[in-house]
Amino acid sequence: MDWTWGPAETWHATQRFLETLSSTLPSQPRAILVISGHWEEPALTAGAAANPELIFDYSGFPAHTYELTWPAPGDPALAARVSSLLQAAGLPSATDTKRGYDHGVFVPLKVVFPEANGFGLWLEQLLAESTGKEGKGLVPAPGERPDYPDRQAQSVELDDPYDLGAEFFRWEFATAVAGAILGINPFDQPNVQEAKDRTGQILSEGRNPEIEPSRPDQLLAQAREGDYIAVQAFVDPAEEERLRTFVEGLREQTSCVVTFGLGPRYLHSTGQLHKGGAPIGCFLQIVDDTGDELAIPGKDFGFGRLIKAQAAGDYAALTERGRPVARVQLEEIQ
Repeated sequence: MDWTWGPAETWHATQRFLETLSSTLPSQPRAILVISGHWEEPALTAGAAANPELIFDYSGFPAHTYELTWPAPGDPALAARVSSLLQAAGLPSATDTKRGYDHGVFVPLKVVFPEANGFGLWLEQLLAESTGKEGKGLVPAPGERPDYPDRQAQSVELDDPYDLGAEFFRWEFATAVAGAILGINPFDQPNVQEAKDRTGQILSEGRNPEIEPSRPDQLLAQAREGDYIAVQAFVDPAEEERLRTFVEGLREQTSCVVTFGLGPRYLHSTGQLHKGGAPIGCFLQIVDDTGDELAIPGKDFGFGRLIKAQAAGDYAALTERGRPVARVQLEEIQ
């Protein structure tokens, strides 16, 4: 969110509320009904487009705010049901199959649900793990602003939800072609094993993994134009929304591409790129208390120790490759 008028703290407080809202829900909603004050019709009208476009019904804002994307699909069946219920209640109602999302809809909901579907995570893994090797690679950066010379925006718009299957094939084929252009094999992951080996070594030693913090300011001072900063968060997934404000702050502070990944999940997606890709990354690891130990049947260590070992193992693998890396505790982040 960009603050442009009014008290800055009010704007930032609204952002913080929206960023944490999804974590208060018992589950991911199947659909969201929004009543917008930015759409006037003679009768109550429900948007029934299957894939609504964004309507940039504002002016005077930064250029990148007119290039936003939010690929949340519409729900024509739900729109028809809403209209039917309104009519049954004696209220004139209709549906509109062409109406898109105005900013009263997509601005707040893009903050609440930055990834409106799971396609982005799949594509992030496909590009990073397939091309990030031999000192080369493409750096996927979901949520990044496109208005810098070192990045290229791509928006995927579908006419029908079933077209998603074709998108899977298109991106897989494009990734294979990119691998040929880069001169690498897109079908292996030679550096993923490095972090696994370090993790196994730490666990075999029978000691509690060392995950002491270091100074992130020195790491950030190394970031230059064309570099990217990878935030690697070994934290409770419920903290992800809160950390988005921190990630956005890093973007403002450095003007670099900033990526975000939850550990240990990212180890099998962007982790290959981090260790095998071009040496343009600065890596900031965030760790937290794993709480009470939960036993793993048949092992002499629990999940808490395993997570700490994975964090320590990846840190060691990055260090051995000469990658700039630092670590902070979650409690240190405002």
